[in-house]
Amino acid sequence: MSLVDRYRLPITALDASTLREAFLDFLEDAYNGVLDREALTRIESAQVDYTAMGVEAAMRVGERAAGEASLASAVESQNVLDLAFSLYGYVPPGDVSARFTVQFTADTEPTVVFPQGLKLSTGSGTSLQEFELEEEVVKPSGTATVTGVARAGTTKTLVRESDGSAGQIYELEGLSVDTTSVVVTVQGEEWTQVTSFGSSRPFDKHFRIRALEFVPGDRRYQVLFGDGVLGLIPQAGEVIELTFVTGAGRRGNVGLETITRVAEPVYDAFSNRVFVEVSNTASLTRGRDHEHVDIPRLKAPLRRNLRFHIVSKQDYESAALLVGGGAIRAAAYNFEDLGGGWNPNSVLVLVAVDFVDPATDSEAEAIRDAILDTYNQNGTARLVVGSADFEEFDLDINVRLHRGYKVSEVQPVLQALLDEFFGPDSTVGPVPEFVVDIGRPIVLSHLVEALGEVEGVDKVALPTLEAGGFDEIVPAFNKLPIITTNLTVLPADG
Repeated sequence: MSLVDRYRLPITALDASTLREAFLDFLEDAYNGVLDREALTRIESAQVDYTAMGVEAAMRVGERAAGEASLASAVESQNVLDLAFSLYGYVPPGDVSARFTVQFTADTEPTVVFPQGLKLSTGSGTSLQEFELEEEVVKPSGTATVTGVARAGTTKTLVRESDGSAGQIYELEGLSVDTTSVVVTVQGEEWTQVTSFGSSRPFDKHFRIRALEFVPGDRRYQVLFGDGVLGLIPQAGEVIELTFVTGAGRRGNVGLETITRVAEPVYDAFSNRVFVEVSNTASLTRGRDHEHVDIPRLKAPLRRNLRFHIVSKQDYESAALLVGGGAIRAAAYNFEDLGGGWNPNSVLVLVAVDFVDPATDSEAEAIRDAILDTYNQNGTARLVVGSADFEEFDLDINVRLHRGYKVSEVQPVLQALLDEFFGPDSTVGPVPEFVVDIGRPIVLSHLVEALGEVEGVDKVALPTLEAGGFDEIVPAFNKLPIITTNLTVLPADG
């Protein structure tokens, strides 16, 4: 339980004399950003009278509680994470595992299978780092060398048994958890991760991830289940499996040819143990550490505890996404910016409620009313909420590889980069189709540059860029771009 929750306890006179000194010591530590967990435990066992502490100490408690209740002013790491989580379902990303191409050489005639999850590590003379093969790789008979895709860190699976209670919580044990890798199954069936149980029905098989950081830098994560009203409860006795990658982050960014050990035995088709040489064909650079606790303040949409403070265009966009009504994209404009003759304080917010049909007039009006009601903005600005329209773009992308690189190995890396370039959660449907923010331009030269940096890529060509002579896809200000990518990856010439 965070400080803000503890301070909300009713306070009465109960053994105040014996706790006063410990409580004031704890307040001093808390005020300076240092948590004394032992003192907190002692104080938690009894309720303290404000008056027994004197006016100065009581004011300090109130000031501290008020500061920790706001995302903008909280200083305790766990309070920042709790507020970001409870207010808008934000969980800071965990460590990201570097992915890379690894080369195996086995000087033996028969077929050799390198199984998925095969453990690799750095060689002697370096700091030990662990890696694993993402998918099975087969060296055919008669060949000596084969390549595959590996990642930093190791996969861990925790098996738990549900007790049938509402709101079950399970910790993902270990540091440096890659939260993008978390898979949760109940009785063998995979459940869906959501950022909030707010839209979950009693039968929805949903779970959430929550970040913990009681000690700065010591980031851990929990998996939370529903309470039977918002989200299904795993039934008593059901087996829960939590699978995730741990031990990743920037520590996995090692240099060229430093991964030289296969940490497990490898066998050929006749069950004979095989000597294998292994190396990474490029330096690892894409591993990232977990997001710093201060970042949620920067990424936060408009917070409910900061009502009456809708000021910027971004505030209006965040409000439209928060108040309900199904808005999934929003863009705010000042009528003066658009050349309109209205009051310069007038604001136009365009919304899209899904990726199939534009918002109706009634849906837009409901979102407008919800913003005015929730944030008490009546009289401060003229607010109009309208529907954004769609604008479709086809983008052909042709990639030629260097010699020695296979299409089957490089194409998934390129597709993952497209996902990252166009933005998180922007892909819809089975086709590589991306929905971008309303009115957002796409700079094609930036896309070409990013694709060209992928290992194995020789040339990148965008016919749209070369034939049209323009570098940006610029939709109208009220258009929601839907970009269909047609990615063609070709092997080296000759």
